[in-house]
Amino acid sequence: MSRQLLSKEDERQNNTLYIYRGIAITLMVLGHSGISQRAWGDQFFSLFLFLYLFHMGLFFFYSGFFFNPAYLDSPKKFFVRKVVTLYYPMLKWGIFFILLRNSLIPLHLSNQAPFNCWSDFWHGGFWPLLRFYDTEQMMGAFWFVRVLFFTNIIFFGLAWLSRAIRRDRYQGVVLLLLVLASAGCGFWLWQTGRSLPINLNRELCVMPLFYIGYLCHKYHSYLRLHWGIALVCLAWLVYAQRGQFLGIGQYMFVSPHFFYLCSFSGIYLTLWTAMVVSKCRKLALVQRILTYLGRYSFDIMLWHFFSFKFVSLVRIYLYNLPVERLSDFPIIEGVGHYYDFIAYTIAGVSLPLLIRWVINRWVTFDRRHG
Repeated sequence: MSRQLLSKEDERQNNTLYIYRGIAITLMVLGHSGISQRAWGDQFFSLFLFLYLFHMGLFFFYSGFFFNPAYLDSPKKFFVRKVVTLYYPMLKWGIFFILLRNSLIPLHLSNQAPFNCWSDFWHGGFWPLLRFYDTEQMMGAFWFVRVLFFTNIIFFGLAWLSRAIRRDRYQGVVLLLLVLASAGCGFWLWQTGRSLPINLNRELCVMPLFYIGYLCHKYHSYLRLHWGIALVCLAWLVYAQRGQFLGIGQYMFVSPHFFYLCSFSGIYLTLWTAMVVSKCRKLALVQRILTYLGRYSFDIMLWHFFSFKFVSLVRIYLYNLPVERLSDFPIIEGVGHYYDFIAYTIAGVSLPLLIRWVINRWVTFDRRHG
């Protein structure tokens, strides 16, 4: 009986986490959909500023939640796993879009400069990609993959060092101090305009978000989420968004206490929302949708900018715009309806799933008839 209950509890937790990730990836697409210009920007509440207070921090918490301390006994295995799950996908799809760049430009699917020679291809595309930098517009969200990779590596190093220093009950205290020291170093570098050799400032600044995710997994049986605290978090985020832009991707942190207060508030609010959705039977359809989006969040991150082009094409037809506007990135600004960002968001989370289905069907057909 206890095993059955444990199994149900684990299943509920997994569903909650998939819903959490589904919410997070939807917010990311929404943040790219044009709300910076269209969604209540001049009024008391700006959806754009509100989302950017916390939405990318959700992913660092999620990754920290699944950090497995068992890998501390096998550093090589841990590093290889991160290369396979983070570096390799970026390299594979980066090469794909680099090879397509010169074909996308005449179709008005990209406004980047074409590769005119082998030197352009190497120095402007392939070499930066090998060094884990995204160069192609369609991979604009992949800066996060690089930051997440090095965040994992740094946290692994801190966890390994804390175990080497203390193998007793104070090991957790040592790890906490190392995380705080790393974050302090990151913010000192940011505030003084300095950077580490491979520019790891952001990785150090987000380390506490990763660490809190790790702690929540370690002590998840004690984790209780209360609607009152979630309401306070929501109230703070609504208040904090007034005139304050916070963006991890843009190196905009405002201040350490502001960054962490907003990030932790958003994480708590999103976790509580995911828990409520996972437990409410009346929201069964919402559960299935968000769980599905969470399972395939990588595909959404990969294809959502490309999917935006379909909405832009429809808007070109509806508003009689020149076809060259299709190359506007990420969306067509300055024309159309006030709420066109809704169409971009829907396309950005749904069409990538269709693209994935088509690719899978093509691969399956090719294997059967190859």
